[in-house]
Amino acid sequence: MGSTTLDVDLKPDECFERIQRIIGDFDFEIKGAVPNQIVNAEGGRDFSWGWLILLILIFWPLAIIYYLTRKRNSIAISIRGKNGGSRLVITSSGRKGERLMNAIMEELKMS
Repeated sequence: MGSTTLDVDLKPDECFERIQRIIGDFDFEIKGAVPNQIVNAEGGRDFSWGWLILLILIFWPLAIIYYLTRKRNSIAISIRGKNGGSRLVITSSGRKGERLMNAIMEELKMS
């Protein structure tokens, strides 16, 4: 689980639009949003294909339990206006959530 705070020179509405586009590029589904303030998104489960295949070959009920107990990749973003720019607080979980958080940070820092 990762968390970061980022100050950018973009207005909250611009940040919100860019964040939505990046989330879509990562195949995450937006579960909740308050325009220009909050975005919550979720991706697939964070599991290893190698472990899953091995468990299917050895004992398939254990493979099902393994898959269902893996947490989902997720990200929560809070956007606040600050001195003509924005302050973002990003919290992520899972490997894909971490990659998405880094992609958002890189995209918004370049602006």
